[in-house]
Amino acid sequence: MSYSFVNTLSLASAEVPQESLALVNRWLSCIYHRSVSLSRAPIPFDVGQQHDSHSCGVAVLSSMAHFVLSGGFPSWSQSTASEHRLRWALLLSYRPLHAQTLPLVVNLDNILDDTVDIDSMSDNTCIPSELFKDKPTLEIAQHDLASFSLTPPPSTAPRQLIQTTLPFKLVPPEERSQLYRLRSIWQREEDQDMLDRMRLLDTQKQNERRIQDCMRKRAERKRKRIAQKELGISKRKEDNTLSISAVDRAIRHEISALSRPFSPTNATAARQAPLQGSSRLKTPTQPTQRINWCHPLIWPLIEKAAIYVGYPWSPQAIINRLLEVDPKLFRSLRPQRISQWQDHAFPDELKWKTSHERSIKAGIRPTTSKQPSGIFHNRPDLADMIERKLLNLRNAGMPLGPTQIRGFICGVLKHHMPELFTRPDAFGRTFRCSERFVRHFLSHNRGWSVRKGTRAAQKLPPNYKTELLHAFLCLACVVRDKVIPASCIVNADQTQVLFNPGDGKTWNPSGARQVNIIGADDKRAFTLLVAASAFGNLLPFQAIYAGKSTRSLPHCSSSGFLDATKHGFRLEFSGTESYWANFTTMCDWVSHTLAPYFREMIKANSLPVDQRCMLLIDCWSVHKSLLFRLWLKENFSWIIMLYIPANCTGLFQPCDVGLQRILKLAIRNSAHSDIMKETLDALESGVLAEQIVNNQTLWTLRNRSLQWIVDGYDAINDEAIVKKAFSLCAVPGTEFNLSYDSLTSRAALRELASFSQTNAAKYHEFTLGGEQLQDGWEEDPEEMRDVEDGDGGCTVSEVSIAVLRAATASEAMRPIHIEDEPEFESEDDSIYRPCASRPRSILARANPVLRRSSRRRTKI
Repeated sequence: MSYSFVNTLSLASAEVPQESLALVNRWLSCIYHRSVSLSRAPIPFDVGQQHDSHSCGVAVLSSMAHFVLSGGFPSWSQSTASEHRLRWALLLSYRPLHAQTLPLVVNLDNILDDTVDIDSMSDNTCIPSELFKDKPTLEIAQHDLASFSLTPPPSTAPRQLIQTTLPFKLVPPEERSQLYRLRSIWQREEDQDMLDRMRLLDTQKQNERRIQDCMRKRAERKRKRIAQKELGISKRKEDNTLSISAVDRAIRHEISALSRPFSPTNATAARQAPLQGSSRLKTPTQPTQRINWCHPLIWPLIEKAAIYVGYPWSPQAIINRLLEVDPKLFRSLRPQRISQWQDHAFPDELKWKTSHERSIKAGIRPTTSKQPSGIFHNRPDLADMIERKLLNLRNAGMPLGPTQIRGFICGVLKHHMPELFTRPDAFGRTFRCSERFVRHFLSHNRGWSVRKGTRAAQKLPPNYKTELLHAFLCLACVVRDKVIPASCIVNADQTQVLFNPGDGKTWNPSGARQVNIIGADDKRAFTLLVAASAFGNLLPFQAIYAGKSTRSLPHCSSSGFLDATKHGFRLEFSGTESYWANFTTMCDWVSHTLAPYFREMIKANSLPVDQRCMLLIDCWSVHKSLLFRLWLKENFSWIIMLYIPANCTGLFQPCDVGLQRILKLAIRNSAHSDIMKETLDALESGVLAEQIVNNQTLWTLRNRSLQWIVDGYDAINDEAIVKKAFSLCAVPGTEFNLSYDSLTSRAALRELASFSQTNAAKYHEFTLGGEQLQDGWEEDPEEMRDVEDGDGGCTVSEVSIAVLRAATASEAMRPIHIEDEPEFESEDDSIYRPCASRPRSILARANPVLRRSSRRRTKI
């Protein structure tokens, strides 16, 4: 058996794929029940070149039909592809009815024998019908078709699987998420740029249109002036003002003076004496012409007239009725004013606007504000109850600081008025009960006053710029010579955390000779050591509590103990009666926190075993003591300890500049949450607000402090915030700061090279690794100074954003300006005012507590 092949896509190609030929041979072998192998017979096909990729089927069918039927079917070409497609659609869709009952007859393909010369046949030669006589045929019934299968028999050889690979590189999930975030940022920036461009184009179009309108109007006026000049018409100004006679003006003055007795103008006009025998001319003050229609004697007449007129309460009909009642009084009242008073949201009833009802209630008293009233305007009982509770606590000797008062007020409001914290005002702001609101409420509404202690301003040395530049060059020199990476540069700072913010200060009635505070002589604070690296890592905290045994530490059942253990916090007792750090606690921190961190960084970055590391601390007496320096050099000689210039920590200590503010705000908010939760639990259990006593014992506050520092750690454990803290420590007047990029920059290296030529002796000290120290350098640590509390009304995220946006250290410490909250907006006549007999209170300091003379304290 033979076959012929042609490729309509490429007529020059005449090779059949072996896979296709093997499949046809297997199919024929199944039909004939013997092995069949086709051989090629070069039979020409009258077929044209195919120029598209979707006419293959039509080309094959048409070419085969033309070969078999010869002239009975036209040949195929690209130009007749659509015609052939329609022809085959008609042929395939037509099916005679009797064809359904006929058996399926398959004529075998071997109808040609050796007597037929295929090569000699022309394209138009028909195959003789005699050749089909007496040829074997295979009759297959319709139900036997299912028994035939073109699927080759299953192979016993194992199937070889081919491993497919992706054509692109795999991207880790972290990198992919970072890429998505960058793409979203870029997309937002592009959208913002597009909006800015659209706004700019709109503004330009509006300006151009405005200029065109002005020019057109000028031309129109010019033409009008020329026309009037030619016609001899002079332009005269018409007097559109309402002419009021002297009698009517006097009547209005009289009515205004009677209806508005508290008006400053009317009061001045009533008090002035006639000028007699004075040679100097003086214009007397005239009463105003504005009439107070809400006067208790005038408004009932207006409302009675409106009721008399009835639905739909036409303003003109009301005016007509009032003129019938008293034409002299209501002569100047206009219908537009009546319409302004009506609340048109209720067309089926006579209702006045809320603002006008407020004016009616005020009567002859003037209303000077249209802002909403305060939060206690309809609940004066809560305001009185809060004040009674505060006074009872003071009588019991409990100290009242802003945090305690704010926590108590928040708990009471959340219990009695929970909708205050979710209901927005007209500007979309919600009530937060900030410390600013507490101070405003106590000072303006309750007649109290607030005085707060602030940190004494740190005195900078006269040559602080030179000292900071030398300190920066020393750091850069050590980093360059010792090849210290950013992860091996750590700054540590110790700060004081008060158990009870506002310690030593309280609210107290004015004039009292003795101000007693429970626990005033106790050491109600602890020391927290914060450390961070220039790479952005935050080291575990060390908390130091006053005491001589583990009983002075927070209990293991305290809230936050598991989180503190997970973070690796070190809880230490000072071994003395004070909570200040000492030589023992510093050695413990270096051995159990700093050194393990450095070893971990050396291993993670594949650094040499003898890699040098750097510790940057302030010049406190313990830090610069010979005992501590010798101990560090003997036990950890690979740690280089450098000092920040004295009295310059506010400018050049990263932890003090960028981290302490956020940390202390988070601790203060956590302490406030404890007080508020305690108050809410007591109120929900049925305890009266006047009987609630917040637990302020040292044992309770010490156990709560563990959760405070955990929240503070989570607030500042951000790589961006830590790196920003290092970059904010800049040398004034230069481009240098403590960021690792600045320490290793080309500018720093050039400055070092220049400094080595101009000041060789100082440069030699730098190359020694900062081991030499000036004896005059010493300052008190941060925990010994009172810290200003200026962020009480802000959230941690707001302060963090302010620090990240700051360009200098002073900007990072600048208090955030907060607009007045909704609770500050109140009307003069709606604020709940204290009684005249209520005693005024001030913030006073309790009996002085003896402290060590070497510690600086802020005097109040």
